[in-house]
Amino acid sequence: MKPPHNRLSSSAIYIQEYNLDLAFSDMANVTKENLKGLSDTGINLLKEKVVRMNLDTFNFEDAGEGTNAEALDRLAEILYEERQDRLKRKSTERGGRPFVEALGNKVEASEFYAALIAWKNHE
Repeated sequence: MKPPHNRLSSSAIYIQEYNLDLAFSDMANVTKENLKGLSDTGINLLKEKVVRMNLDTFNFEDAGEGTNAEALDRLAEILYEERQDRLKRKSTERGGRPFVEALGNKVEASEFYAALIAWKNHE
């Protein structure tokens, strides 16, 4: 069994757009242009590098961890592995056979990103 991850550094990610166009913030606006703008904003956020705030200077600095999409892939992998471990423990605790693998497929952020690009290009 793998050692538990440091939950503060590897099991949490916060991605925020600080300069979101105010036209996109209206939850009732479901026009094609608004949805396209939100989609483009999300795609751009996935492409950006992971940054951390320096608490001494309050400036954002490159965390050296790749893009937000890569960070989401790593987080998804951690959560997937933790779920697999819980399912294995649960199965063996009940006296059953060891659980081999959970049903369902993992979807990586890069696959999600590719689907967004395909949807955008479809229009």
